[in-house]
Amino acid sequence: MADLSQHLKQLDTLREGIDELDLSCR
Repeated sequence: MADLSQHLKQLDTLREGIDELDLSCR
């Protein structure tokens, strides 16, 4: 289960990065 939480953390980080990119593109 540790792997799963690790992946979820990475997904959250990715989403945050994408949000920042989206904001800077506008």
